[in-house]
Amino acid sequence: MNNINIFVYLLICPINLIHVFDIPSSLFQLRNKTDKTFTYGWHEGGEVQTGSGSHTEYDEIYMLELAKVYYQIVLKNKKDIRRGQEENYDLVISSFEKKDHVGEEEKISLRTVHVKMENIHLLYKHVENKSFIEIKIKKNHVINYINLFRNSYCIYKLNANDYNLMKSSSDHTKSIMISSYYTYILIALFSMFIYVEKSLLIEFPVLKKYEILLTLFVIFVPIIMYLFLFYYYLSVEQVILIYILFYALFTILHNKRKNIIIRKNGEKNIRTVGNTDNTSDREINSPYETRNKSLIHMRLTNMCITYICIFAVDFFFFPRKFKKSAFYGNTLMDLGIGSCITSSAYSINKKKLFKSIQKKKSIIDLKYFILFFLGIARFVAITLFSYNYNITEYGHHWNFFLTLFFSFLISNIIFHITKSIRNIFLLSCFSIVLYEIFIYYFNIKSYLLDYDTQRINFFSKNREGIFNTIGSINLYLFSFSIWNGFVLQDETVAPVSTCQNDQTCSSNEPTIEENRHPMGTNSTLAISYSHHFCPSSSYFPYYYRFYYSHFSAYLENYFLVSRMNQCKIYFNLKLFALSMFFYVLHKILNFYENYSVRILCNANYIFISSSVSLFACGLSYLVEALLLGEKTTVTILDKINKNSLLIFLFCNIIMGVFNLLFQSLLYPFLFAFIILVIYTFLMLQFASIMPIVPKKEKEE
Repeated sequence: MNNINIFVYLLICPINLIHVFDIPSSLFQLRNKTDKTFTYGWHEGGEVQTGSGSHTEYDEIYMLELAKVYYQIVLKNKKDIRRGQEENYDLVISSFEKKDHVGEEEKISLRTVHVKMENIHLLYKHVENKSFIEIKIKKNHVINYINLFRNSYCIYKLNANDYNLMKSSSDHTKSIMISSYYTYILIALFSMFIYVEKSLLIEFPVLKKYEILLTLFVIFVPIIMYLFLFYYYLSVEQVILIYILFYALFTILHNKRKNIIIRKNGEKNIRTVGNTDNTSDREINSPYETRNKSLIHMRLTNMCITYICIFAVDFFFFPRKFKKSAFYGNTLMDLGIGSCITSSAYSINKKKLFKSIQKKKSIIDLKYFILFFLGIARFVAITLFSYNYNITEYGHHWNFFLTLFFSFLISNIIFHITKSIRNIFLLSCFSIVLYEIFIYYFNIKSYLLDYDTQRINFFSKNREGIFNTIGSINLYLFSFSIWNGFVLQDETVAPVSTCQNDQTCSSNEPTIEENRHPMGTNSTLAISYSHHFCPSSSYFPYYYRFYYSHFSAYLENYFLVSRMNQCKIYFNLKLFALSMFFYVLHKILNFYENYSVRILCNANYIFISSSVSLFACGLSYLVEALLLGEKTTVTILDKINKNSLLIFLFCNIIMGVFNLLFQSLLYPFLFAFIILVIYTFLMLQFASIMPIVPKKEKEE
């Protein structure tokens, strides 16, 4: 363990165990490196260090920016570095002091860092005379953690100013991150992990007793490992292959269990294998159930990854390509904010919404004011505890709760005015185009990006949050209209007969007896399902009599099930096709350098957020409607779904208290991983005591 973290390996002392001690961070993102030595920074000609490899230059720029802050702290606190290089050391230190106290511009700037076997060489450049100043730091040779207690080369816990300076340098990614490749893979992995957990619970019901631990180690621990390490090694092809292997494995287990039941109980009871939840046909076939299958994993994916990221981002080893972008970009955390808005829009029951509008209920929904009070409470808490936060994210007083409050409130007012999905769609498209023209004509991007812009009034102090709210309203309206106008456009209540054997059915709807076939599938379900999501079902026969032989009934059931599966596949492909469509729009705008901006929530951001959200919905429906052999529920995940806001507040409190007490940025990866696992376990325990409020939606 000779290679210690290149930035904070000196932050080691016997009485302070919050320091980083690990392999060099992000070494695979540097171009010029060997096993024991590496270099990053700028050439004398002003160009970024280059070399063999396929990684972006921005990784090196980012690490150099962090190194400037880190080594400034190191040189100021470790006076023994001065020995043997007094002149160079004094020049660099005096430059730091003038910059901090007098406010002069930086005259000596760190240009290159060479990490070698024995020493670290810092190459500073004098801005005025263009000369170079070299500072040499002797490298520690720490063999194991026990040696930390005998190491004399250490810096005590950073003071608040130095730590906040270092933290602010690593809070946001400064480069343009326009690739969402890792985000799509993460969503696919999360969906696969849910599929694995549900399949395990189906095949091994005894695991229900250990649901929290199963969820922790099947879903959350792999996600944490992916975020910190495995994201670099996993490809789309590998994820698809793993998906196929798991599906094949659980299909074999399912068929084996079904054969055992057949041998024990006979064919009459085989239907219990495929329908264990006793859900009625109307419930299975309802538009609400279809919407729920599409959204359940999408909401879970977004919220669970959010719970992890809001804490994990404070650790040094959290990859910058997942952090919120400083301005341009669509990173994981950028898209997580957009997904919160899209999932809320998708979850609205349009029938209940328009029914309440017809009844002329209050135009202002009081439940939204909970978000307003949470936003005010967050601002008060930050002020009272002097909590460090990035003002360029939402502004001085603003925060995400206030953005959600005004987005939901204003959108609800617009719903009452427009009164139809078509009008909402046209209005949202017009608003998006108008907003883009406004951004371009008034050069809003420069206004927000310029750090020298004064904050003299409420608007200028909160300009990021206000512009973000305008874009969020557009995203909310657009998402609602797309989901209800295009995704669920075929959503109608299919005629499902409720006639019994001794009743006379109405002549204007198909008469189908309640008759379960040997495979355990109801023919009524298959017929009515085709009304919902198939493009056309006029050629499909609606008249069947079930007084056939066992063989005829089996064939009939086979074709009905086949038709139902075709409808499911059609709906699933529809979700993925819409996701691809918005992704193409996103790429077209990128081609013309109109990049995604989370702060503005511009058209590009709306398109990529819609693409990611619909992709997650497609995977959710794929797992729930097509891959799972039986319907099952994971109680802890249901509770997270139903109580996401309370759990989010709990996670924020845990994160805030931890960051007030400890300097999380200085923890090694091993400690960070253990802390995140404990934090996730506490979150699951808190979720387990939450109630599940049944949410019934009547089909009018």
